[in-house]
Amino acid sequence: AQVGKWFWDDYEAQVSVKPESGNGQIGLACYAQDAQNYIAFRWSATESAQARQLVVVQDGKSTLLASASGAYLPRQWYRLALRTSPGFVEAFIDGELIFRAANDTFGQGGIALLAQNTAANFDDVDVRSYTYFRQNFDGPTGGAWTPLGGFWKAASGILNSAPNFQQNSLQRLLLAGRDSWQNYEITASG
Repeated sequence: AQVGKWFWDDYEAQVSVKPESGNGQIGLACYAQDAQNYIAFRWSATESAQARQLVVVQDGKSTLLASASGAYLPRQWYRLALRTSPGFVEAFIDGELIFRAANDTFGQGGIALLAQNTAANFDDVDVRSYTYFRQNFDGPTGGAWTPLGGFWKAASGILNSAPNFQQNSLQRLLLAGRDSWQNYEITASG
């Protein structure tokens, strides 16, 4: 089953699913173009190193982005979710992050519910806009940041800052965001 508009981007899709048998796969797809083109989280009832998969399907051919062990148990409800943001897809089971993968395939599209070789009950589908600002500093920041004092340079995953003595100030500030942002969380790693 597929729903949504071709222009959907940057969203979080969630669904409750209860697989009925210990065979087959269940899943959730995002950026669905049609039955042969989408990104999906697929989950198998058969235990293996690839029981959980994040895949890109193009022209019906799957490319593995990430995989992990951990088969589902039949006749149990699960909450699956996919989050999309520019260049990234994240998969969740019951609110726990399973995969985060860099991928810019498609970039837009609807969602689809997946069940292969098993009966499954789906309920409580929810799709909402998901704004996520992400910067890895591998190169120019493309106007995403506004410098207020100092010099700034992004390269090789590092943001460097130096004072601008011509401005007669050692203060350096780099701004990003939107006026509409509320209740947000900031994380940084180094």
